[in-house]
Amino acid sequence: MYNDESVLEQHHLAVAFKLLQESNCDFLTNWSRKQRQSFRKTVIEMVLATDMSKHMSLLADLKTMVEAKKVSNSSIVCLDKYNDRIQVCFQITTYIINK
Repeated sequence: MYNDESVLEQHHLAVAFKLLQESNCDFLTNWSRKQRQSFRKTVIEMVLATDMSKHMSLLADLKTMVEAKKVSNSSIVCLDKYNDRIQVCFQITTYIINK
């Protein structure tokens, strides 16, 4: 049913999106197609990021991003790019799940 990568996480995603197909569970009803696609993409990335086998790689990416911001003499880490925001969200999600 799922490939051999992030099996539990993929199962959770499949169940969640299956539930969203039920009219009494679909809280995205009034969202545009683009908003729904963006939501789906973000949720998938966030759930897959909870796979602890990827944690060290994601953490290294976050550290690289922060160091790059420091080198550019930016005292504030600006999360204006999607990839920067998602990196921070990955770490927050992983922290919450493992707490």
